[in-house]
Amino acid sequence: MKILFYNTVHFEPIYFAITQELIKTHIANGDEVHLLDCNSSIPICEINFFKTINNCVDCISRKNNAWDLLNIPEEQRHKLEVGNHLINMDFPEFASVDELKNFKKNRVDVGSAVASYLISSFQEPKPDVKKKLKELVNKGLLTSISIYETVHNFLKNFKPDIFYIFNGRAFTLRPPLRAAQDLRIKTYVYEAGFHMYRRYFFTENTYPHDLEYVKEEIKAHYQNYQGHDKLLIAKNHYSDRRNNGLYIKKLKRAKLPDNFDKSKKNIAIY
Repeated sequence: MKILFYNTVHFEPIYFAITQELIKTHIANGDEVHLLDCNSSIPICEINFFKTINNCVDCISRKNNAWDLLNIPEEQRHKLEVGNHLINMDFPEFASVDELKNFKKNRVDVGSAVASYLISSFQEPKPDVKKKLKELVNKGLLTSISIYETVHNFLKNFKPDIFYIFNGRAFTLRPPLRAAQDLRIKTYVYEAGFHMYRRYFFTENTYPHDLEYVKEEIKAHYQNYQGHDKLLIAKNHYSDRRNNGLYIKKLKRAKLPDNFDKSKKNIAIY
């Protein structure tokens, strides 16, 4: 089979290690593995918001060393060259992050992808996209749109049997997923779970933040479970989390810490 891995995440050791493990597995199975990854042509990325040259050099060096160790031939290493699609675009002035979330270009939810990553990166549910982060928003949108167009053209000609993408949520990772969906190419999105250093999981033809997909997965697992106590297990799971779960086992009900000062303005963050 002809396998294609899309990658812009070479900087994060754990996530990049997952990519390398999957590649090694396919090579061992006799598959023809190709790579489509960043070579610093995109305007910005999730780990290099301000496009510092040192980060780019470090990132590219890591992935080149990895591909050398895995003996990936040069002709199977394809560069993500977005230059032909980096055109001047006039984006709307978004008054709020909600407006940004709803912005689409050619039916691709680039605004949602950019907003999602800004929220998680700056740990701010309502980032200032109108003034403070306006330039970053525009660069993120330009990056997403150029990646979508580039990957769509590449996939249309390359026609892989299986396409791999990490995460699928971020603004460099959502566009290739949408391109593959448009072209009906079988795609696996992989992500690290709770046991990040030991396990990872896949979603097929969508990303793990797709609530409808997750809902159907939960329903399927519930229906396929053969035990007679599945309803009790489900009830206990949510009951324990609500009443005496992992995060409150050491707390004593109706009792504040001994050093709690009621004369001060106390703020609790959950």
